[in-house]
Amino acid sequence: MLANNLNTRDSGAIHQRQQATAFDGILEHSRDLICERLNDAIVAMLDKSEEALSGLMNETQDRDVRRLYEEARGIAVAQRQTMEQEFQSGYLGGFRRRSDRARRTGENFGEIENSPGVLELVSDDDLEETLKFNDMATRLRTYCDEELVALDQRVGVLLGDANLQAGDNPFSPQVICDAYKHACRQLDANVNVRRVLLKLFDDHVLDDIRSVYKAVNALLVRNSILPRIRYSVSRKPDRVAPAQGGPADAETRFAAPGTDNTAVPAQDLFSVLQNLFASNVRAIGQQGVGGGTGAAAVQAGAGDAAAALQGAELLGSLTRIQLGDLSAVAGGSLAASAGVPGTNNVLHELKSTSVGAGMGQLDLMTLDIMAMLFDQLFEDPKVPNGVKGLIGRIQIPMLKVAIADKSFFSTKTHPARLLLDTLGEVVLRLPADFSTSSPLFSRLQEILQKLIDEFKDELSIFATVREQLQSLVAEEDQRIEQETQTAAKSVEEMEDLALAKSVAQDEVRARVTGRTLPGPVLEFLIQQWLKVLLLLHVKEGKESRAWTDAVESMDQLVWSIEPKNTLEERRKLAALVPGLIKQLSAGLKAAGIADDVRGQFFADLMQYHTQAISASGQGNSDPASAAHAVRNQADRATAARQRAVSPKGVKAEASRSPDFSGPVIVKNPFGDGDVHVENLDLDLTVHEAGQARAKRDASIGNLLDRIAIGTWVELCETGDQSARRPVRLIFVSPRKTRYLFAVDRAGKEIIQCTRAEISRRFRVGEATVMDKPPDESLFDRIMSGLVGKLHASGTRH
Repeated sequence: MLANNLNTRDSGAIHQRQQATAFDGILEHSRDLICERLNDAIVAMLDKSEEALSGLMNETQDRDVRRLYEEARGIAVAQRQTMEQEFQSGYLGGFRRRSDRARRTGENFGEIENSPGVLELVSDDDLEETLKFNDMATRLRTYCDEELVALDQRVGVLLGDANLQAGDNPFSPQVICDAYKHACRQLDANVNVRRVLLKLFDDHVLDDIRSVYKAVNALLVRNSILPRIRYSVSRKPDRVAPAQGGPADAETRFAAPGTDNTAVPAQDLFSVLQNLFASNVRAIGQQGVGGGTGAAAVQAGAGDAAAALQGAELLGSLTRIQLGDLSAVAGGSLAASAGVPGTNNVLHELKSTSVGAGMGQLDLMTLDIMAMLFDQLFEDPKVPNGVKGLIGRIQIPMLKVAIADKSFFSTKTHPARLLLDTLGEVVLRLPADFSTSSPLFSRLQEILQKLIDEFKDELSIFATVREQLQSLVAEEDQRIEQETQTAAKSVEEMEDLALAKSVAQDEVRARVTGRTLPGPVLEFLIQQWLKVLLLLHVKEGKESRAWTDAVESMDQLVWSIEPKNTLEERRKLAALVPGLIKQLSAGLKAAGIADDVRGQFFADLMQYHTQAISASGQGNSDPASAAHAVRNQADRATAARQRAVSPKGVKAEASRSPDFSGPVIVKNPFGDGDVHVENLDLDLTVHEAGQARAKRDASIGNLLDRIAIGTWVELCETGDQSARRPVRLIFVSPRKTRYLFAVDRAGKEIIQCTRAEISRRFRVGEATVMDKPPDESLFDRIMSGLVGKLHASGTRH
């Protein structure tokens, strides 16, 4: 008997050792898998680090921050091998320590000394850094909650600890974050650089870790480690035993691609909404939240179990409603136009029908949450009403997804959620008055109709519809880019014309300032020849022979009407006049100056030249006096015409510089018709005295010199600080005199600002640079508003 007992005991011990050895092998295999996947994620992060940090450098205007990003970029490139090696060794060390602790094998002194969590004296910066890493581990735990709940139980089996605590799991997020902290502290980098590296990890690694945990869970399931997880009641409310075609089966069919159905469905955000909703219901009793949802309504679906609609039966009823078949719907006021454009919340109406009455408690709560989600969307002022009506068509399909797959709320890559976000991208390209008459309306309606017609229980249709929407977005982006190019080309042309006007004005001003010129000649130079110079500067350039000849002709004209005191000068004038007239005539004709204007000027000029050449016939009289008399005679002859045709915006006196502030109308050198040319506007801001103002103006000037295409700016258009909207910089003219901004609904409007105007707006607070693009995710914005509303409602009650 004793021998038999001993043999039995030995066999049991051998079996336990064999099982332990097998479990150790599975644990090591799982460890190697997660190490490999984490290492790949770190390598991918470091591969992207140079580009990512360069992008952050370009986005900030702060010199110190740019320098910090530059330093972090250099370290990430130069010391990446150290980071990879130290991260892997740090993770393996943390994994071993937690595994040993879970097995209760104890730790030696060296391990205890180097273990995380041991008390030691640390600086404030190190403490703050540790807190940031711990916070990241907490966020990662929340984000991967469904995978970790399953993994904690499965690893507990491998380690022989059925009550394994989350913090003792060697796969826990804390081990990963501690390993990355360890790797960062081995670098030759200060704490500020390490914070930038933490941001890199947050941006480029965290999203990959969830898939890593899914892979480890899948490996353990393949090795028969708890293929079915034991769920607690608190984590799975209103859970019923799965039956053929029941809720569990529907959940499996609706699960997003890559979802591990052996683990708890992702309920992070849904649990938050559920708890907030339940708190509001308890607080307000029978009054309800969000369109008539109250405690009585919550209990309505918990009545006769035999009449309850669940799983495939419920989803089938919703599919019939989605397709417009209301024959099985009794009670309530559900409109037959559930799939017709409009902002009517069909989900509130559905609740009062036989379908709503037959729902279980969890499904009914999901219905309430989705109804509030669409309420929030319909109230969003940033979404045009026409788009709200189109999105309203997909209320029933979205409800079906939410009922069958709670990961819809928490998984950013869920196909239905991505579809909503793509609709948000479409919104950014539409005008505020978008309606049924808009060219895109019918195309959007056709795309969404495909979802209504074809969606039953396969999520792939959401990806198909989303691809069609993305194609539409690409078309719109291409159209907007073409419009932008057209506007940008026009801006460049106007800038070239303004610069040409400025250069031409300088040349004319140098010839007329300080001289007493006859009225017709003065008018000709500042009104007509200015146009000739302007057009030559644009077409030929300042270095061209045509420009040189035109400037020389202006000098010859001014010389030709000055007094000629010698016979040699008069002979020179007589020889010069034919060529001068030919040059002036050709220039005026090329500039499109009217024939009558040319004829009148040349008639006046002939009088000056004739009198100058024949001045010798006046005997010994003073030649200067004779010339002056000729000019007076010509001035009197043209005085009436000058008063009738006064040069607009041009004023000149004997010894004063002319005023060229007014626009000049010239023949358009870039196309047909005429064009108004304004002055070159670099910055006409009225400066106030004082160092503070000068410093502020210098700062704004520096910003405008460095601002990058694609920067988002919040702009106040009417002077009302509450009426602000985001605009995106799409073009800066080559000489930085004009800036083009596209409004967020860029398909309709482009705002053009001169440098002076945008400088003024920045100075008075009517324009501010935004840290990030607006409304990156329609779903996130809607859900943030919904959570905030539930919080506020709970606080009031």
